[in-house]
Amino acid sequence: EGQAPEKSYFKILDTGIEFSEDELKYINPNECEPWQYANRQQEEVDKQQELKESIRKQGQLQPAVIIKHPAPHDGVKYAIIIGRRRHNACLQLKKSFLVILKKIESVQDRILMQHDENAKRSNVSYYSDAILYGHLLKDGVFADQKELANKLGMSKASLSELLVYNKIPEEIIKN
Repeated sequence: EGQAPEKSYFKILDTGIEFSEDELKYINPNECEPWQYANRQQEEVDKQQELKESIRKQGQLQPAVIIKHPAPHDGVKYAIIIGRRRHNACLQLKKSFLVILKKIESVQDRILMQHDENAKRSNVSYYSDAILYGHLLKDGVFADQKELANKLGMSKASLSELLVYNKIPEEIIKN
């Protein structure tokens, strides 16, 4: 008697992401931007007419995952870890953005969540993955290719092959 009710917890079946009811929110999409290690290139985000049409007709069925922005600016309060395409569609449609606001302190944990979610959805291009993995190694988020490969559940040889995309000049990719 007199105790607060227990929180309800939920799990998104296809991704396994768990969240409590107080983490689920609708926010203004203008308050968000992709986080520093977003792994989709802008060209991939722009190719989303089917998703945009689905959100227009049915609303956003899957929430995105965001964190509080480490350096809020110009009205931006949150960084998007998962759901960049959904965010872009909501921005274009001027609709509220359904999100799960998580506290994910470790960059490595954010990377793994992003990697796992994308593996279960529309695959990100090899090029986008290679660019992301190159940045992670350059920035020292992972000590070396072996550590990154282990965290991603891939062989070091496969990761090395993927990283070759980083050597392609940007002018060739954009054409």
